[in-house]
Amino acid sequence: GGDPKAAEQFGGHVHAIGAEIALARDDGRTAHEEAARAVGANWSGEARLHARAWWSLERADREIAADRGKGTAERARAWGDQQTEPVAAVYVALLEAEHAASVSSPQTKARFESALAAATRVGAPIDIEAVTVSYTTWLMTARDLARAREVLHKNRQWGATSFPVQMAYARLYRETGDEQGWRVALDRAKTCAG
Repeated sequence: GGDPKAAEQFGGHVHAIGAEIALARDDGRTAHEEAARAVGANWSGEARLHARAWWSLERADREIAADRGKGTAERARAWGDQQTEPVAAVYVALLEAEHAASVSSPQTKARFESALAAATRVGAPIDIEAVTVSYTTWLMTARDLARAREVLHKNRQWGATSFPVQMAYARLYRETGDEQGWRVALDRAKTCAG
């Protein structure tokens, strides 16, 4: 027995998490398979996880081939246009910003700023963390280290216990030559990782 709708939703959760794990392991193909299953699941009442699944799918597709990422970004935008939960706009804006960065678009910074504004409006640490870590990475490649520090500082209330935030701080401190800050951030990242 059991509720088939609940089982499908649980499967969506499993696949969404599987996609994020595969991305962390730089396994684009597995991430694509998992994220595609997650995006196709019934996500009634789970806008954040559904939006993150779209974000994972676009990142996986972009890792496999840039043109696949563009198509996924377009499909995600169409999905986002039909959503009423503000969190959907956060991840659609984020995946569009990351896609813009991947093709060196002059609109990259504006797209990241839009994603950051959307995440700030929603106010959930998980969303702010996702946007700020991604945006900071791009800002460091653009050598805008002052803005990278400002953006990453948006995590000040919870960042000390966040592995991705501490790793971003470590990269930023390394870029700026702050050895003490780099060591502190690495120690915190190790603590976060367990």
